[in-house]
Amino acid sequence: MGALNRAGYEASAGDYVMLLNDDVIVRTPGWDATALACFRRFPDPIVLVHVNDTLFRDRLCTFPLTTRAFCERAGGICPPEYVRYRIDDHIEDVFNLLAVLGRRRTVYLPDVVFQHCNTIERPEGDRVYASDPAVLALDAPRFAALFPARKELALRLLDVIEGGSDPGVTAARRRMLDGVADPFGSRTPGRQFVVRAPWRRRLAGLPRDWTEMAAALLGRARVRVRKDGYRGLAAALGRRFARRLAGGAAGQPAGT
Repeated sequence: MGALNRAGYEASAGDYVMLLNDDVIVRTPGWDATALACFRRFPDPIVLVHVNDTLFRDRLCTFPLTTRAFCERAGGICPPEYVRYRIDDHIEDVFNLLAVLGRRRTVYLPDVVFQHCNTIERPEGDRVYASDPAVLALDAPRFAALFPARKELALRLLDVIEGGSDPGVTAARRRMLDGVADPFGSRTPGRQFVVRAPWRRRLAGLPRDWTEMAAALLGRARVRVRKDGYRGLAAALGRRFARRLAGGAAGQPAGT
C-alpha cells in the first residue's frame, strides 16, 4: 500500500492530496468546498484536514487530506515500505507532533462524513474496523522505527510555518520532542481544531448515527437549494413524498 500510494501521488496533479480506498461512501455533498475553506484559514500550506469515517472518527485521521507542499517536504505522501497499515497514522503523527510544539494544524470535520465500510460486526452488536493481525504485526514496527524521522520532519515543517527559526530554538524543540516516547501518546484532546456545521449544534442531543444521517440529508438539501433554489427543494420533497404515498397505496415498502 505504501508503494501504491506513492505511485498514485507521483501521478497526481494539483495542490491537494487525499488518500482513499474502495470501501468508502461519501455521505456529505459539498465536502470539498468545506475542506478548501479550512485550508484557506491558514497562511501557509502545512495543514491536515480530517473527515469523519464513522469508525475511528476523531481518534484517527483515516482518510488524510493534505497539501502537495506538505508531501514535497515529507519526500512523498508516505514511506513506500508500509505494507497496508499505519499509513494514516504516519501522516497524522507528524501533525500531532506539531501540536506538541504548539502549532495545531489539523482540522477535524465531524459533519463531513466519509462512511468507512471495512467493518466486522461484534457480538455486542456494534461494528469495528476489520484489520489483518499478521500484516499489522509487520507494519507496527515500521511505524515505530520511523518515529525519529517524523520528529525531524515536524521540526522542518515548523520552519516553513514560522519562516525559519533560530538554531537554539530548534535545539530546544528537538529536546521537547525527545521527551515524547510514544507516538500514540500525542493523540490528546485539543490537538485538532474541530469545525462543525452551524446547524449541527441543534442536533447535538440525538444519537450519533441519527446526526450523521441528518448531516447527509441536510447537505443534500443545501446542494439542491444552491442548484434550483428553495422552490426546487420544495418540488423535490413533493416528488419524494408522492412516491412514498404511491408505494404505500400499492402495498409495497415505501421508497421501493
